[in-house]
Order: sequence, then C-alpha cells, then structure tokens
Amino acid sequence: MSVAAIHRRRIAGTMLGAGAIILGDFAVAFESRGGRQVKTVGLVILLLIIGPTFLGYGVWLLRTGNWRESIPAAELLIDRAIGAEPPPRNAWDRRVALFQSWMMVLFGSFFSLCLIAVLISFIPE
Repeated sequence: MSVAAIHRRRIAGTMLGAGAIILGDFAVAFESRGGRQVKTVGLVILLLIIGPTFLGYGVWLLRTGNWRESIPAAELLIDRAIGAEPPPRNAWDRRVALFQSWMMVLFGSFFSLCLIAVLISFIPE
C-alpha cells in the first residue's frame, strides 16, 4: 500500500469517524503494475444508488406527508393475494412510518457523506 493511499485512508477516517469502519479497505487505493490506481467501482455505484435515493425519498415523504396514509408494498401485495382490503392506518402505523421516513433521511445523509469521502479519495494528489 502506498503512502498516498494510507494518507487518504486517514483523511477518510477523520472525516467520517464511524463511517470509515464501514468503508474499511474500500476507500483505500491499491496500485497496479502500471502505476495506475485501481478503485473499487462497485462501492461507488452502491453508494451512488443508496445514499441519494434514501435521502431523496425520505425528504419527499416528509415534505408531502405521504407517510401518514401510505401502505407498505409487502402488506399491499399480501392483501391483494388473499383478496382482502388493507386495514386502515392507526396511530402505531403512523408512528412507525414517520420513524422510517426519518431513518431514511439519516441513513441517506450518512451514505451520501460516505460517497463524498470515496469520491474525494479519487482526486489525484
């Protein structure tokens, strides 16, 4: 592992704290025989999909208030399969839906920060 890769790993660890534990060796650049750095593209694609998607959907749910009366997809499929109507939402369902919306915003923000840290590690020195 090169000195630059170790330095980038320290920066990513400093920026993210606990997030660097999740990133682990993915944020480290390994050098190939040609001297070019080979990055883990799969991690970037995964973070690019998960981070902004969770963040955007969570914010959309909170702004529009759709979490109040929405029915989970799995519950809707089960009810349609057995031919029943979905039950009306109660206070407990609304609390869980609100919690889930806030968790989507929290985890979406976290994974977006992880994506930024990985993209910063791509910048050549």
